[in-house]
Amino acid sequence: MASTLTVDNIIADTIVGGTSSSKVHAPGHVVQVVTNSVTGVVGQNSTAWVNMISVSITPHFSNSKMYISAFLGGVYMNLASNANQSNWRLARDNGDITGHNTHFHTEEGRNLTSAGTRTHPAMAIIDPTSGSGSRTYSVQCERHSGTNGIHINDTAGTSTITVMEIAQ
Repeated sequence: MASTLTVDNIIADTIVGGTSSSKVHAPGHVVQVVTNSVTGVVGQNSTAWVNMISVSITPHFSNSKMYISAFLGGVYMNLASNANQSNWRLARDNGDITGHNTHFHTEEGRNLTSAGTRTHPAMAIIDPTSGSGSRTYSVQCERHSGTNGIHINDTAGTSTITVMEIAQ
């Protein structure tokens, strides 16, 4: 039986016995995935933005888009019986991902003072910023009101941030 392979254009360093997805440029496909999972408690008690979980990536192609998703396990607010509100965002290199609505405001536990409150935020965004330099994406949190801290992974939670490079 004869086989036919028709290809318009493949540019790669060397392909022997398979393909390397980091070398083949096919618009729309996932070039690479980086993930960071944290199982230990991470806490903060600041009204400034604080990194709660981060991951770094160096794009293979300068025009790629990045798909960033984060899932936070066991966010615990209102520590020591003080009601808190918090703001959350996805950040690139410790700053807003420009041009996008990256605030995820939570008000769980508003006006509660006798017990803590747990929640499980999930966030996702596409960062269209181009360039080939390394960048770090983070889930950041700031205490908006109240007097006590915020934890992620409280009582055995797991938090994960994942970045996928999407070829254009």
